[in-house]
Amino acid sequence: MTDELYTDGFKKLNTKTKTAYEHHYNRLMNLTNNRNVLDFKDDVKELINILRKTDIPPSSKKSILNVISIILNTKEKPIKLISDYREELEAKHYENKKESNKDLINELPTLAVLNTFLDDLLTRQMYREYIMNYLIIKFGVRNMDLDVIITDDKSKVNKVDNFLLITKTYISFIVNKYKTRDVYGSKKMKVEVKPFINAVIKLHDECGDEVCKLLVNSDGNEVKDKNKFIQQRTYNKLGEGKIFKALVKDYVSRGKIEKTKVYGKTRGTDMETILADYYVEE
Repeated sequence: MTDELYTDGFKKLNTKTKTAYEHHYNRLMNLTNNRNVLDFKDDVKELINILRKTDIPPSSKKSILNVISIILNTKEKPIKLISDYREELEAKHYENKKESNKDLINELPTLAVLNTFLDDLLTRQMYREYIMNYLIIKFGVRNMDLDVIITDDKSKVNKVDNFLLITKTYISFIVNKYKTRDVYGSKKMKVEVKPFINAVIKLHDECGDEVCKLLVNSDGNEVKDKNKFIQQRTYNKLGEGKIFKALVKDYVSRGKIEKTKVYGKTRGTDMETILADYYVEE
């Protein structure tokens, strides 16, 4: 890799974003046969044409354009053509999204249906499934957030793992390990709902002296494929991604946009991303 990527703008990025930029830069070098961005001088049309002819997703092309932009900005070179092509890709993405949403709209449940699903899990004493789905629906979290340790001993809580900490009056949902941790830091959420508290205590009591984890099989062994394990236990096996789309759609359609802002904090996602990637427009 050449030094042209390591600009002042690059140095200001967080570690995770730097790694992503390096990945996309290497991908660009493969497309250009290791011809540097700055070798294209002031004319980036050839670079754009290379991307146009490449059969990779629009999202990947946009990521590569970000890399090109950060390099050109350092040398104060014009990036209008880059910006124009990015807008073109975004428009194409929007059209593709509308088309795919036609089938998805009828698949997504309402919040009322999801709450009924939760109640049914509780009635059937499926506490593990209830806890997982409650956290997904209440806080809009991803699968990784559900990889928690259940404990009633505050001294066992660290800054690395995720926890459901049992206190005298509530459950503290502490999330240190999740997708956007580098941006949002650790998350801490409180649940004071009695059925949820009782379900967490029930699982904790069943663990005895063992380390109590939420994502374990019926034989007590930790789950290997955690994403699949969680998806199979969500409503109609939709998985947390589609459940989150259902939640956003439900609240936006009822004019409760403020609720989606709360999800932005508990999920660790900015509002622009929520509305662009998760709002299913009818």
